Amino acid sequence: MKNENENIHLTDGNVNISENVIANIAKIAAEEIDGVNKITKSVTATITDIFSKQPNMGVKVETNNNEVIIDLSVELVYGVNISEVASKVQLNVKSSIETMTGLMVKEVNVLVSGLFIKKNPLEENKA
Repeated sequence: MKNENENIHLTDGNVNISENVIANIAKIAAEEIDGVNKITKSVTATITDIFSKQPNMGVKVETNNNEVIIDLSVELVYGVNISEVASKVQLNVKSSIETMTGLMVKEVNVLVSGLFIKKNPLEENKA
């Protein structure tokens, strides 16, 4: 069951955390990792998703009973160890969301959708 907001019940009331906030945390946490160039649009994004002005394109959040599942689509820098960088992304996203929201992250799924190849500055000057 997907909720727009995740409710945290406290003795003095409720705190609602928007999925957009959780997605922003995930995006920032993923981009903090060396070897991640950027978050990308998922290859499975719908046409509606592609043309919408969602700021967290490439991050999908599902919440249910204080549990979170994150799907991230990332572009990595060519030459990095893909498994190692993806693992670091998973750990940092999980830790950041759990620390900042108090929610339990059940899964962080990382789709490596592309590689960024740095151009040699000398080659750029020739063009």
